[in-house]
Amino acid sequence: MAYLSVFCAVGETAAQAVGVPVAASLINEIIKACEEVGKQKRSAKLLGTKCKELAMTLTEEADRLEDEDMRKRIDEVTGNRSRIFHTVRGRTQKWAKLSLLYRWWRRDEIGTGIEELKTLIEIQLEKFSMQNQIALKRAQNDTAATIKQNHAEDKEMLRQVLANHKEILKLAERHSAGETIANDLFEEGQKELQELRKILRSPTSLSESGSAFQSSRRNSSSIQTTREKYLELQKGLLDLQINTGILPADKRLDGQVEREGDMAVTGGPHTDIWKGKWFGQTQVALKALRYIKSSDEKAQKRFIREIEIWSKLKSNHVLQFYGVITDIGSNLHVVTPWLENGNVLEYLARHPDVDKMQLVMGTAEGVRYLHSVEVIHGNTQYPRHGLKSKQRHTKSKSQGQACISDFGMAKTLQDITKTPMSTTLKDHDGVRWMAPEIVEGKSPSKASDVYSFAMSVLEMLTEKAPLYELKRDIAIIRAMAKDGPIRPKRPTEPEVVRWLTNELWGLLELCWAKTDHARPTMEDLMRDLREISNPLIMAK
Repeated sequence: MAYLSVFCAVGETAAQAVGVPVAASLINEIIKACEEVGKQKRSAKLLGTKCKELAMTLTEEADRLEDEDMRKRIDEVTGNRSRIFHTVRGRTQKWAKLSLLYRWWRRDEIGTGIEELKTLIEIQLEKFSMQNQIALKRAQNDTAATIKQNHAEDKEMLRQVLANHKEILKLAERHSAGETIANDLFEEGQKELQELRKILRSPTSLSESGSAFQSSRRNSSSIQTTREKYLELQKGLLDLQINTGILPADKRLDGQVEREGDMAVTGGPHTDIWKGKWFGQTQVALKALRYIKSSDEKAQKRFIREIEIWSKLKSNHVLQFYGVITDIGSNLHVVTPWLENGNVLEYLARHPDVDKMQLVMGTAEGVRYLHSVEVIHGNTQYPRHGLKSKQRHTKSKSQGQACISDFGMAKTLQDITKTPMSTTLKDHDGVRWMAPEIVEGKSPSKASDVYSFAMSVLEMLTEKAPLYELKRDIAIIRAMAKDGPIRPKRPTEPEVVRWLTNELWGLLELCWAKTDHARPTMEDLMRDLREISNPLIMAK
């Protein structure tokens, strides 16, 4: 009777569940009758097992779910369909009361009846399971709908904040105070912008209902609404960026930047530089990397990783990086601010009376800062770098602020293309700025940056390329191969001597030491330059 006692225990447990005492009592009696049938023992046992399974299912569900929907489903099994349980009980009890003889005589009838009852119970289990799944699916759908609604409300709040200029100004104040809410808002705004862009770029499909014309009109209206949201969001992000100076959290700026003109405006050893517009308004520089294709996923990830590092650098003399774009032309583009003053040499040509020592100091500070955070510049031609639009006023004249750009790019390109930096720079007339070890094929270092910085200082003061008397780079290479590193001759022109004092010339010669360990550090140079520059400023 152990088998019977187990089932009875289950029945008693089921009877304790809310809403199931009737079903539990019936199941107890069914289990008992199944034990006493004595014929078709295996089938009868399986019928009892099915009853047990149903009882346990009712009990577990009642314990786990206490909402109204669960009560209704249990009531449906135990109430509206209780006649099924009464039928099962009645038939099994009838068979159990038969004498042994009659049970043998009606064995086929009992066997068929047990199978029918098993089927009835299985149907109840399946229906209950299906109802449970439906209810679960409904609950999941309700939860998903709630999440979707909350997500939509969050997006709407995001758009409202970015559309409110007063809120942007408040955010700018909080950002200046060190709060990060503006950064978070900009990041979420970028994500939403990308989502809207995907919608605008996806092919529109016609609805299955209604005419093609009506569906087309609905799609057109939806696209127009999405486009308006996109432009409104762009405008808000631009307002936030202008007032806070925040750099994009997502460095992939596809769809946010437009290139202007049919030709690059200038170029460098590694790049062709175009003008562009970010968010349709802010002027930016697009630097197309000649050796990196936009389809190169590995290169994209490497540059994005480097830009995320570079974007953390903070110095008035280091140009910021916004990000990269891959949807313009066949080459990867790096996006930076556009410097209206142009590079140092262009600026000097327009402003002959500028304080050159301030430009030298600004350039030195930029390189010093990079070295302090363990960034090697590598691109040697500093006078070809830019000046910020930010103005400094000196005797009623406004002067641009020297700003280092393209730092780290030479090393990154060398790693990606597996081409030594010396090869690239030799191909683009960069030899005259290069330290001798770089000409020999070694990688850039802080010491090679120092050598190149000194050459750049000489170029800024003379407004001529270093070693200008040697017209071609091949002549410089041959001379270096024959006699070792070539030192520039000291200029004697009055307009150069005005800035190039004995102290400054001696400092430059230290930077041109043949061996890299004999050159001063940028930290030492900055200290000495401050001492040199003070008398010059006083003399003015």
